Amino acid sequence: MSDRNSIRTVGNSGESKNYIISKNPFAEKEGICLAWKDVSFSVRQKNDDSKVILRDVSGMVVPGELNSIMGPSGSGKTSLMNILSGRTIQSSRNFFDVKGTLSWNGNKINLEDGINAHQSSRMIAFVSQENRLLPTVTPREAIFFSARMRLDKQVSDHEIQCLSNVMIHELGLDDCADTYVGGPLLNGLSGGETKRTSIGVELVVNPKIIFLDEPTSGLDSFSALQLMKVLKRLASTGTTILFSIHQPSSSVYNSFDNLILLNRGRVMFHGLSKDAPAYFAERQFSVPNNYNPADWMLDVSQMQTIEVLEASGFFQNMSVDLPLKSTKNSYIRDESECKLSKITASGYLLRRELYGLRRNTVPIRARFGVTIVMNLLIGVIYFDIGSKSRDDPSHLQSQFGANVLTLMTCIISTAAPSLVTFPSERSVFIREYFTGHYAVSSYFLSRLVIELILNCCQAFIQAVLNHLCLSLTLPFLNLFLIYFVTALVSNATAVCVGSFVKDPALAMEFLPIVLLPQLFFAGFFIVTDLIPLYLRWARYLCSLFYGVALVLVSEFDNCGEGAEEIACENLLEQVDVDANLILLYWGCLVALFITFRCFALRFLIMNAKKFD
Repeated sequence: MSDRNSIRTVGNSGESKNYIISKNPFAEKEGICLAWKDVSFSVRQKNDDSKVILRDVSGMVVPGELNSIMGPSGSGKTSLMNILSGRTIQSSRNFFDVKGTLSWNGNKINLEDGINAHQSSRMIAFVSQENRLLPTVTPREAIFFSARMRLDKQVSDHEIQCLSNVMIHELGLDDCADTYVGGPLLNGLSGGETKRTSIGVELVVNPKIIFLDEPTSGLDSFSALQLMKVLKRLASTGTTILFSIHQPSSSVYNSFDNLILLNRGRVMFHGLSKDAPAYFAERQFSVPNNYNPADWMLDVSQMQTIEVLEASGFFQNMSVDLPLKSTKNSYIRDESECKLSKITASGYLLRRELYGLRRNTVPIRARFGVTIVMNLLIGVIYFDIGSKSRDDPSHLQSQFGANVLTLMTCIISTAAPSLVTFPSERSVFIREYFTGHYAVSSYFLSRLVIELILNCCQAFIQAVLNHLCLSLTLPFLNLFLIYFVTALVSNATAVCVGSFVKDPALAMEFLPIVLLPQLFFAGFFIVTDLIPLYLRWARYLCSLFYGVALVLVSEFDNCGEGAEEIACENLLEQVDVDANLILLYWGCLVALFITFRCFALRFLIMNAKKFD
């Protein structure tokens, strides 16, 4: 094997070693000849009608060439890419119909049987149009993480680091290898650098075919051309490259080898891109002088009616001869590599999350800032209330109100940020799960540990402020534990809701659903007897009830003698809190935490399986 196919490193003793980690993605390889015949795709609508997206589309791409799919918006480019790469969601087959036949290196696959791209992720790479990288990672870290999670666990971190360095150099990312990807709150890479990083993340498994959905979208002409050079370099190694593109510049268009032009779900042209202008000229649509051929072809396809184009000789059916051999999903290799364990994968995910928290401190500062401000406000209003005499009804009521408000603050400050955790990372999670980076449980466990740390810090801050400002009589450790466990349940409730919501903004709309039941059914703002009988059960799902009950028992049980003792007993009786049930209250909080977390994990698995 040539040196180009391996990664050379130097051991501690100075000797040179060749580690065959995975063939260098930029080394020569045998790609995949992909052909498809009579592919049709339609989406079922509410009125039982079907909207046809693709109609009897046939074509073929071969290794070693740049193959492009071009067409106006709505022509079916992305739909065709998703079908060919197996990304059409199998669990949603009740909402669409797909027909046709594929051939992967001579193996026929009926599209009605479906393609499981999750199983074939070692052969296929798919780079989406959207940026699906975390903003706090660097290109070097993103490529290293992808390789570490997807390659054999016997491959050392040092070997993977060598592979990452090779990838960085080949992709032209040397100058920005240690720059954050960036996002709305963090400056980072340019669009072209981000796109090349996304490609590098998928190349670590040395795929035989790469699909790219509009890779030049949002890039300037120079960045788009640089990206095409990278793809050309990959194609020259034997990799099969197929990408969709909307409106390329003339320089980008001239870099294509083959062109598939779609128009309203049908093939308008399929052949060498350099032959397309002559093909249009033969049909009386010559490209004007000094006019971008791609722009002209798109103008013609959009401005002319289907009838005119058909009469001119477009949309001629392409004949694609598929092999007679037929097997279901036979192109999928049985990878028996020993990947990282779920616990080890969780460790790498946790390390990435901790780096992210350290690098982008705005969310953390906001989270802790809200906790501090809200509790300081309560501390100023109810300052030293715990030292007041409890035989005065107004003092006792104020002490009760202060404790309820501190628990409400605890719930709000932990629920609000947790609601958007999964929706904001959803695109990254789906991409990494889909390509076999890790199991859902590994991701869930890493996020759980992060939330435990953050909730612990928030509970400690709140306990310190309230213990000092309110002069509460219960021990500090008791107060901290009550805040901490209540925060965990509130966090679990919010995560459960957020785990099946796709959009962060939509997730925040569910915040009242998480908070208001706490006020309605906890029994502290309305006497339980006044709540309709068929709704009283809801109080037992409210963490606020158990949290406040624990605080009240610790604060007001055995609070003194005489009038104070009677007043405290009356208060506990009024809010239906029994000091003898303190262990039950703790147990209920723990049970709620486990229940909501299990539901959240189940919802997350269901979301992930939609793309399996």
